[in-house]
Amino acid sequence: MQPQNSKRQDRYPYLDALRGLAALWVVMVHIAMLPYPRIPLSSWMDLFVVKGVMGVELFFVVSAFSLCLSMPSHGRDARPILGFAIRRFFRIAPLFYLMIVFMSYRNISGVVIDWKSISLNILFLFNLVPGYQVSIVPAGWTIGVEMVFYLIFPVLYRYTQNIWLATAAVFVSLGIAQIFLMTINLFVSDPVTYHMFSILYRAPIFMFGLVAFYALPLVERLKDRRHIGYALLASVPVLFLEFRTAMFRSLIYIIGKG
Repeated sequence: MQPQNSKRQDRYPYLDALRGLAALWVVMVHIAMLPYPRIPLSSWMDLFVVKGVMGVELFFVVSAFSLCLSMPSHGRDARPILGFAIRRFFRIAPLFYLMIVFMSYRNISGVVIDWKSISLNILFLFNLVPGYQVSIVPAGWTIGVEMVFYLIFPVLYRYTQNIWLATAAVFVSLGIAQIFLMTINLFVSDPVTYHMFSILYRAPIFMFGLVAFYALPLVERLKDRRHIGYALLASVPVLFLEFRTAMFRSLIYIIGKG
């Protein structure tokens, strides 16, 4: 289960930096959303702070990239898929389960906590069930998305062995997400919420992590790689604004169809 460009370093220090930036962005969002004390923000700060939930998307991209980076080490296990699943489970589950116990004792989020919600959270299936996607753990919806992605990742890794196949996976996931967007109102009573927290909506973000994994060694061999990096950084604000506008249009479309 190793890709064609398996001879590469197994750690990039800047991945931790990206995780730190994503975490800081998410923290700023939640601080800005506090009802009290309410922090006044200028319009331009509001755009990059309150709308900065894209820090979660950055987490997803880094997560997919890191999973690709770590998969060759699982290839040395007697049962690679089982080894991958066990490591992922014990990386997430212990603290998540502790939070379930705490939230069952003191529900600070105000969500419905019953045996069904607790069971779905223990099994990490809440992301798939309408009305339960947000999780009983505060901000736990991201864990639901991640765990579903972990479930399908070994298959994706097996069949996206180069940048072209990874790019194809992006377009396939975008097509599935669009079909999901156009039909979700037929199946659930709250399509906006279900769509926002669904793995089908977030899947293309993960796929870009796969593309980045296969693109990096190609870019590293280029003479002008530093200038390419500057150009990509310069494009971030434009892509940010376009992505936020596209998300807004998508939500308006769902509301209109509901």
